[in-house]
Amino acid sequence: MKLFIVFTLIFFISCEKQAEEDVFKIYSISKGNHESDGNNFEYSLIKSLKFYVIFDSSAIYKTSDTSNQNDINKLYGFTDCGSMIHDNSARFGWRWYNNQLQLLSYCYVNGNIKKKFITNVDIGEEIYCAILSCNEYYLFQVNELPFDTVKRACSFDSINKYMCYPYFGGNETAPHKIAIKIKNI
Repeated sequence: MKLFIVFTLIFFISCEKQAEEDVFKIYSISKGNHESDGNNFEYSLIKSLKFYVIFDSSAIYKTSDTSNQNDINKLYGFTDCGSMIHDNSARFGWRWYNNQLQLLSYCYVNGNIKKKFITNVDIGEEIYCAILSCNEYYLFQVNELPFDTVKRACSFDSINKYMCYPYFGGNETAPHKIAIKIKNI
């Protein structure tokens, strides 16, 4: 009987841990803000970041100044090369542009912004995203698309990295509350 109880407890504990890993965390950016809640200063030793993201209809927005509609919002990523975010970092960017939700690579490399359109995605779609640090390149992948590459400023793996969380803007703040669901893999 004791053995049965032990196995039952192990089963429930392992199921509980699995359930926690399968949960999406919702990052909310309040109207008038740039930063999302849950935007903690968190050091990381990661070489790669793999996650699923779901955008709901709150990702559809219109900027006050139409020239800002092209600005790229930041989704998720990390700093690199022992630097700060505006020196060296790799992140996914997103925007509502031309009536489509677009994903982009968005990096700072030695203080210079490197950005590139990757693909359009659908509202409500569960989207696989990955950023890999490979020697002197970042590799970006969305779903089953081929990797997009961006040259890194360093080829070493720094222990001085921190996570970068959802951020709205550019020049303008969020025009309404925006909710983004992210699940790390």
